[in-house]
Amino acid sequence: MISVLIKENEEITVKIVVGANKDGNIYCEPFRDKEELVKFLGEEIEGEIEEHIIIFRRPSSKDMKEISADVFSFGGEGDIAFNPLAARFAKMKKLLKSWSFTDEQGNLIPATADSISSLNPAIGNVLGAELDAATGGLIR
Repeated sequence: MISVLIKENEEITVKIVVGANKDGNIYCEPFRDKEELVKFLGEEIEGEIEEHIIIFRRPSSKDMKEISADVFSFGGEGDIAFNPLAARFAKMKKLLKSWSFTDEQGNLIPATADSISSLNPAIGNVLGAELDAATGGLIR
């Protein structure tokens, strides 16, 4: 039998790799592309490539309705505008449960909406794309 209801404890696990070059620029790829990141950075790599795990709650239909409500705007002449980056960001903020990111002292950074807002865009873009892939698209 296929379970058609989302259970409260269902999760989506996203694995990424993060690296930096000698200029301090951050690069991020899905975990499966780790070797590509190593090749790309080559001799320019600064430190080690870090592996991180981010856990999201699996969204229900109600979650997706709430997320999509904030990313559509309706004009006076029947125009509808959709902001896909806002949808991705809203989904990440609403569904984030935990992650393995630490600060300079090695302390775990709290997995909060404020922390998501402060992520380096290279990391946020990959997280959002991976979460979209796992949930079937931006607002599905």
